[in-house]
Amino acid sequence: MTPSEQVEAGIRETLRSMRSGQALPPVRELAEQYGVSTATVNKAIKRLRESGEVQSRPGWGVFKS
Repeated sequence: MTPSEQVEAGIRETLRSMRSGQALPPVRELAEQYGVSTATVNKAIKRLRESGEVQSRPGWGVFKS
């Protein structure tokens, strides 16, 4: 499993306990939490966005769909 896949799986786990519309932590915070770069977190978020699990709002953050 690649680092971005590991982050994606971790975020998916977090999403299970979140309500729709609730914000994820900032990308920098997630990168620190998982010990990866912000680019790696952004790759994971991109896949989650493409699958419809999260929505990005520029300037506001990433939210559970």
